[in-house]
Amino acid sequence: MHRVEAPVGAVGLGHGAGGSGVAPYLMAVTRTANAAGFAVVLVEQPNRAAGRKAPARAQVLDAAWQDVVAHLCDDVLPKLPLVVGGRSAGARVARPARLTRMACRRRISS
Repeated sequence: MHRVEAPVGAVGLGHGAGGSGVAPYLMAVTRTANAAGFAVVLVEQPNRAAGRKAPARAQVLDAAWQDVVAHLCDDVLPKLPLVVGGRSAGARVARPARLTRMACRRRISS
């Protein structure tokens, strides 16, 4: 997690299928979001966390993102607005998480 002092919101970002959580484009977005006062969470896709390059099935990715969003909303950043997104596969899986995880009790944007 890339924290800032007195955050105005939080951003959860996922990488593309062949990328990683430290990809240059994610680092650039992280710096920009931090400068604007947002805490940033870079989400590693399950296949990468398991050491595999091939992406996991869509339902595995969706379930992982839903768990991440629920954890962020319920435990890590409970009072902050949350924006989720990413690049390629990271963006695709962020969208169902946005639509199905209204447990945050606030609007989640992507």
